[in-house]
Amino acid sequence: MALCFAVCFALAWSGHLSGSPTTTPASASSPAVPKYFFGFTPDFGGANDAALSAYYKHIKRGGARWVRFGVYWWYIEKTKGTFTWHSTDRYFAAAACSGLVALPMFIGSPRWASGRSSTIAPPTQTHLPEFKSLVRRVIARYGKGGSYWKQGHHCLDSTARVPRSPSHSWQVWNEPNVMDYYGDQQATARGYGRILTAAANAINTSANPHASKVLGGLTGSGAPDFLRALYNAVPHLNSDVDVFDLHAYATTPQHSLDLLREFRHTANAHGARAKRLWVSEVAWSSCKQSGHSYPAKCRNNALATNEAGQRYYLMRMYNLLINNAPALRLRRVAWYSWKDPPVSRATCRFCYGSGVFRRDGSRKPAWSAYVSLAGGRL
Repeated sequence: MALCFAVCFALAWSGHLSGSPTTTPASASSPAVPKYFFGFTPDFGGANDAALSAYYKHIKRGGARWVRFGVYWWYIEKTKGTFTWHSTDRYFAAAACSGLVALPMFIGSPRWASGRSSTIAPPTQTHLPEFKSLVRRVIARYGKGGSYWKQGHHCLDSTARVPRSPSHSWQVWNEPNVMDYYGDQQATARGYGRILTAAANAINTSANPHASKVLGGLTGSGAPDFLRALYNAVPHLNSDVDVFDLHAYATTPQHSLDLLREFRHTANAHGARAKRLWVSEVAWSSCKQSGHSYPAKCRNNALATNEAGQRYYLMRMYNLLINNAPALRLRRVAWYSWKDPPVSRATCRFCYGSGVFRRDGSRKPAWSAYVSLAGGRL
């Protein structure tokens, strides 16, 4: 399941996308790159154990330091009171065994808690207590001192033990300002505020009460307005959030930077000047590349360019954000996604071409650019 559900509807920037194979590298006087600056939010739904392990190791070899994935309540507790951990275990194991730091994201709820068939629908207000219990249970398993790390699990591709790599940060939802499925909690600041407050309380009263609470990645030009509305709905927001997250999708890297600056300004104006900012999703697609078949909805999307343009935008974006990281307090930036999905798969409009690898597994120029910037190996 793609993590950027409605980005294409939230974009309001204007600009012309054109492919260029060159860019200006960061100067020698550029600020030091934060340790975990380079990350990935890949879409690996359906990958078997061997493939998932290989993908994560490839991401690590390319220079990424962290990876983001969903923790789906609908899978863990499909039947109330019965817990299934296998799928979630796989992602923690693959990340730990490859040496990647995990950013787990709580999202979705079972039908008995949401009243809807969608797996990404949040719980109704009456089921928020069960959501809080789920959050505590997950942290007790995968957080510091968690039971998972003590049970002798093996890596997905070998008999080696999964190294202890507990999560110290937990994200609450994905793009809550544009999601369609909110049960009886509308896609508003008030609706998301209830979920966020419940999760923050659960984390604060969990086995790891000092774990970082990460805002669900907001997206689109309306993200700063939603943040202002969230402060109105949740006056104690600065106590509930340790890290802000913005999906910096825009038509050009400069527009991405402009959006981040406005978001940072909004946070600063509400007393959050010291809080860190992450970008857990950003991308441009190569759907305009000749010789490859992409859906019209991807070719005609505002984030579409060709492969040379995708490479240029990736390099330009990372250089801009590295140079502006100190002022923004920006510490992490993840590309979405890894590999282009099959055309038959239902996903977001630009996601068909946002991977740094083609559908056949061959690498695009953007991957070589990412590796060069991140100091990795092809």
